Amino acid sequence: MSKRDRLSTNTRVRIRAIFQHSIRVSTVEAHPRYFNINRVRFKVSLPYGRSITLLRTQFPFVLAYAMTMNKSQGQEFARAALD
Repeated sequence: MSKRDRLSTNTRVRIRAIFQHSIRVSTVEAHPRYFNINRVRFKVSLPYGRSITLLRTQFPFVLAYAMTMNKSQGQEFARAALD
């Protein structure tokens, strides 16, 4: 991600469009910023047995249904729910 653009771990974003090789997102702020997130390819070789190379393609996202109190520090919410 991009630290210069303040787009890193625990940044809340809203998905705007999904394309084959990228996802268009906007930040959840008073003045949203828009970014294209490209998919990432990982190449993994297993060290045992016959040499097998795995190729994994994914987008660098993690769903966040809930957030701990420590991770939410410094973020402003219009509404919050506590269970």
